[in-house]
Amino acid sequence: MLFRSMKLWVSPPELTFMMAFSPDGNGINETFKMLTSSFNGDYELMVFNRWGQMVFKSNDPKAAWDGQFNGAVVEKGTYDYSVRYRWGATGEWKIKKGFVAVIL
Repeated sequence: MLFRSMKLWVSPPELTFMMAFSPDGNGINETFKMLTSSFNGDYELMVFNRWGQMVFKSNDPKAAWDGQFNGAVVEKGTYDYSVRYRWGATGEWKIKKGFVAVIL
């Protein structure tokens, strides 16, 4: 009997995020969140203002930032985000960075 081994490489899903949102209470694009719904792994999202102060942090891939910091809606502008994630197939930590515009 002849046996062959086969290796299967599975890539983690590409994480995608919204580029802008408007937490103005009109019910449309109210939150910043990950758009990749198939992700199921370790995750940490952090959002920073222009001074480098962290205004949001979550370990839940389904969580969304409502644009609030210390109980008030943040100023309009650009906010940096950093996502650290690990997917089960590889076990490697990856980092993705980007920005999101808050439009009021």
